[in-house]
Amino acid sequence: MFNKFYLRCGMSKEEIVATRAANEILLHLIKLVLYALFGLINAKVIAFGLITAFAAIVSTLSAKKVLSWVSDVFFKKIGYSAMAVSGVALLIQSITGVVSDKQADFSLNPLQQGLEAKIRWQHANFSFEFTIDDGIEFEQVIPTSDLDPDRKTQIERYGADINADTIVIEAVYGSEKKTYEAYFFRNREFIKKIEFD
Repeated sequence: MFNKFYLRCGMSKEEIVATRAANEILLHLIKLVLYALFGLINAKVIAFGLITAFAAIVSTLSAKKVLSWVSDVFFKKIGYSAMAVSGVALLIQSITGVVSDKQADFSLNPLQQGLEAKIRWQHANFSFEFTIDDGIEFEQVIPTSDLDPDRKTQIERYGADINADTIVIEAVYGSEKKTYEAYFFRNREFIKKIEFD
């Protein structure tokens, strides 16, 4: 954000580098104070700090020479490219963090006459199904306890009759009505699907 501001307000490349360096010095001083207050400074941290400080001094001295070789136009291109790359990197990092934290998953499956998109978010499972005959449907996995007692008993009895050890119920929200689908599994293998209102 600041790079864009600096590049647009007419600062020279040397002024931009100096301003960024001054900002970094202030930020690092604040970090040092916080590290000291939290008791995080030890001999190892001091050693790494001295190495980093030495590298910063070498970088500053060499940057003066390198900047004189770089044209203003090329410097601006480097600045904008760095902003774009860091933006993409932050976006990817955020997405992977959210996917990992929320246990998210997405899959796309072709159907006989349509397409199904499945989304898993935390412990909830959703899917959007599009078929030529039925149009768009939204499906959500629900516990059997969400069914009324009669339906729940019928589904569980039917599952016992076909020796199913797992029953998955989906509520299906279509454009005109709400229906249910029951999937029956034995030893993690799909054996039967029934639809009901």
